Amino acid sequence: MIPSYNETGIADTLRSLYACAQPNCSVHIIIVINEPQNCEERITQVNQKTYKDVVSFINNIELQHFTIDVQYHIFPTKDAGVGLARKIGMDTAHNIFTDIATDGVIVNLDADCTVSYNYLAEIENAFYNTKTSGASIYYEHPHLQTDTGEIYEGAVLYEIFLRYYIQALRYAEHPYIFHTLGSCMAVRSSVYHKQGGMNKRKAGEDFYFLNKIIPLGNYKEINTCTVYPSARISDRVPFGTGRAMMNWHQEQIVKQYNFAIFKDLKIFFDALINIYEQNFEYTQLPEPVLIFLQKNDYQLHIKEIRMHTSGFENFRKRFFRWFDAFLCLKYVHFARDNYYTDRGLLIDVAELRRIDVSDKNSIEVLQMLRGIDNMK
Repeated sequence: MIPSYNETGIADTLRSLYACAQPNCSVHIIIVINEPQNCEERITQVNQKTYKDVVSFINNIELQHFTIDVQYHIFPTKDAGVGLARKIGMDTAHNIFTDIATDGVIVNLDADCTVSYNYLAEIENAFYNTKTSGASIYYEHPHLQTDTGEIYEGAVLYEIFLRYYIQALRYAEHPYIFHTLGSCMAVRSSVYHKQGGMNKRKAGEDFYFLNKIIPLGNYKEINTCTVYPSARISDRVPFGTGRAMMNWHQEQIVKQYNFAIFKDLKIFFDALINIYEQNFEYTQLPEPVLIFLQKNDYQLHIKEIRMHTSGFENFRKRFFRWFDAFLCLKYVHFARDNYYTDRGLLIDVAELRRIDVSDKNSIEVLQMLRGIDNMK
């Protein structure tokens, strides 16, 4: 499923998929070109060219095990966005699988991505004859560089930030933490339907969607193939890679979170066994955590969780369905805004990984973080 809005390089994405090693299953590509009502004429022209490029691709290549369905939608302005585009495409995919009585896999990609040669085969391997409910697919931003080198450095630092954040939450031992890029996610059709499908958010739709899927269990990472998302400048959504690159270009700043935030969070998570056994005094928690819990009615939630569970493991599972990735993000922002100021990104990476990075450049640090993610 590929949403496309104001994209100029979708033919590269299709050629990349076409060049993949052929899996044992068929591959149906759904492209949802979209724009809001009263869209700027220049964007409409780009979208129309994208549609023609896809049709030309279909007409000029022997598709073999591929089929391609290209749709063009004009959305009401209030609903227009990537969430609705993904929803239409993923709903279409689910309906196709329902019609052929197959619990297939719905894979998301973006129209500015390319993929590794083994991409399709490795996704098939991850789901075939397994209980896998969904998966996050390994990614690497290409090292783009302008004459000044600005985008190059900005893309590197932004990916360091993404990997640092995930690894810091894993350091705190939250069990449901995965990368949640819309261009790098796959879900089984039955699971997609069971959890109510994709939302219509104009940004962050991938994060909120996967936040419902991951706690179901049997979610995994596919680290044996790679998606290469574009690191170009874009203002299409209020956050994400393109927005980060625009901010970097304008301000040369990539924001990160002080590692102290995650050390406090780990103290809280480590105390869960004592919280369950009711021999814990909450005033022992770091102040940022305690104040945040008080603001989020923790006593009511803990009481409700305890009432509906028997045994610590069930308590822990239900706890993390409450204190999920979204609530973690809210806590991180609360602690940043009220307690811990940002430091240099590489300083926090060095503390997280317990290494000296003073002799390393940003590329070397990124490669180290990629290697850690790729081992999981």
